Amino acid sequence: MQRGLDPSTLVDQLTFRSAMSLLPTGVTVVTVGRRESLEAVTVNSLTSLSLEPLLIVVGLRLGGRVATRLERADAFAVHVLAADQRHLAVLFARRDRPSGRTADLTLRTAETPRGNVLIGGALVSLECQPFATHPGGDHLLVVGRVVAIHGVGAESTAPLVFHRGDYERGCGTLSGSIAGTNDDPISLGSVRAGEDGR
Repeated sequence: MQRGLDPSTLVDQLTFRSAMSLLPTGVTVVTVGRRESLEAVTVNSLTSLSLEPLLIVVGLRLGGRVATRLERADAFAVHVLAADQRHLAVLFARRDRPSGRTADLTLRTAETPRGNVLIGGALVSLECQPFATHPGGDHLLVVGRVVAIHGVGAESTAPLVFHRGDYERGCGTLSGSIAGTNDDPISLGSVRAGEDGR
């Protein structure tokens, strides 16, 4: 043990996961490819990064199927799930989740000109071009440049939320005077350590 460290402040992986589970996050499915080549995984590590250019970051398990594909792909999509899509989150979080044609038939309701699938009922789908990748411990941080947004406007639909190790129905939009005035609605987002995207 290093000198001067308080043993009560040292943490292990289980303690860290428990601590991070206290922060509610949205739930997404990241897809790359289409039809027979489709790979998809549930991810709750998503954040917006930049407005100029439009960038997002997702965290994927290093060496996982989706991370490996994204390192050589020219397009991918991130789909923010609605509360009634818990079954998709559970299915695509599994190690034995479907891929290829089975995943395509499970997820796709449309296909974009860029070759991305669109998940019907998702709150929003972001089509991205890979912009950069950065290793982050046992995860790969994938920065995507957003080139198209589908489905914005379903404000009455509750999001799916991951909290304390389980899926919950989100409560909708929070507005008020956290910053600025009561006339300025504020949408609060969150970031958490990466989901086990394999």
